[in-house]
Amino acid sequence: MLFRILGVRWEAVGFYRKIKNVIDYTSFDATTSQDVYGNLPGSVDVKGAQLVLSAIISDELSGSASFSISESVNSVSGKQIDNIPTRLGKLLLDYHPQNSRFGFTASVNYVGPLNDTALGATQSIGNYAVIDLGGRVFMGDARHHR
Repeated sequence: MLFRILGVRWEAVGFYRKIKNVIDYTSFDATTSQDVYGNLPGSVDVKGAQLVLSAIISDELSGSASFSISESVNSVSGKQIDNIPTRLGKLLLDYHPQNSRFGFTASVNYVGPLNDTALGATQSIGNYAVIDLGGRVFMGDARHHR
């Protein structure tokens, strides 16, 4: 669904899928000291939702925000699949003055909880944010690169 209310564009998405024959970590071979990957028994039910908002704040500033929640759970083990976060989020601001050759962008990306299995041990990773700052310069007149 896509809507525009009071100058804010927003979109809401829901999803569901049953996946069979997912390849993931299945065991650890102590003889070779290697992780073993193979088809997981059962299926993986993937379900979730996402909300996306974006707005033109002024002639020089725009922004967006999104947040997703999801589950990717194996039907046999009842556990979340490795390296698939249960939450994701993003905030972005873009400064783009019309009378300048410069522009700037700042964003924050959030990765929620997730698990990783390596060398036979499962560890909780995730729950971190990455800040990204960027700038741009238009080299030509009227913002044309020639």
